Amino acid sequence: MRSFIIPLLVFCFVALFSCNNKKNSDKPAENDELPEALQENKKRNGLEFYKRDPGDLVENIYRELEKEDPLLKELSEKINILREQKKDSLETFITFENKNISFYTAARHHNGRIEDSALKHRIQILINQSFEQYNNRIQTIKHLIKLLDSKTKSLNDLHETLKIIRTLPIIEKYQQTNLPTATSLEAVIKGYNSAIQLADSLIDK
Repeated sequence: MRSFIIPLLVFCFVALFSCNNKKNSDKPAENDELPEALQENKKRNGLEFYKRDPGDLVENIYRELEKEDPLLKELSEKINILREQKKDSLETFITFENKNISFYTAARHHNGRIEDSALKHRIQILINQSFEQYNNRIQTIKHLIKLLDSKTKSLNDLHETLKIIRTLPIIEKYQQTNLPTATSLEAVIKGYNSAIQLADSLIDK
């Protein structure tokens, strides 16, 4: 019986030591220079938050950088304005195009009701000619829309690249200053070893 109690006490002691170490040794160093998105247990309005979901850390860190860098903020504002302008410009043309497509679709439908084959063929030619002229009229706008899409992709690629480049050094700094110690893990492993030895000794009896 005594041989059972002593290993059990040793295991309890190691487990208790492990918990204390986890609270103290594994606590990352506070670094107020890090963005709020990377800081834990931050107090807001007198309340303290724990283990919050970091969400999109690249986006969250970059938003904080924007507050400190006027040029980054200016770039984001320009991108937002351009998106709205593009949306408004495209909406005007899309409305115009939809009306024309709707008309030619209806015209072909009406022409299908004509029973005189010669007349039907003549009207079909007129519709096709008019539709071809319409397509020629909008070629310049179609080209500009393709160019606008290309410029949009280029700007989006550069903006996403900028976000990564500006936030990478910050996460690397966080890694250097907040890497948890291995003390509590080592202590828990020792506790497991002790428990394994105890279980093994009990099985052999």
